[in-house]
Amino acid sequence: MALLPEDFHVFAVDLRGQGRSSWTPKRYSPDNFGNDLVRFIALVVRRPVIVAGNSSGGVVAAWLSAYAMPGQVRGVLCEDAPFFASELTTTCYRRRRCRRSRRRRSRRT
Repeated sequence: MALLPEDFHVFAVDLRGQGRSSWTPKRYSPDNFGNDLVRFIALVVRRPVIVAGNSSGGVVAAWLSAYAMPGQVRGVLCEDAPFFASELTTTCYRRRRCRRSRRRRSRRT
């Protein structure tokens, strides 16, 4: 981030329960995080933004690209966002099952 201020006005925002922000039980959802940022952009930044987020921040950045006020978001960078973490059977679980079935097959032959 040290090089970005040469060309951009940079804000590093602590979301609810992250960094130095206060902890608010049962208030952690993409909708709450996203709406907090919509208000931040409208009241503090007051111009179109490029949003970048890593991990869960990437999910919030994607939320902003879909639900922010028209014209608020110019671009989004989602880095390592767990978009498919809510799948019923995770890839890791399926891989373990595949490995087990391969082992069973190899033992039979």
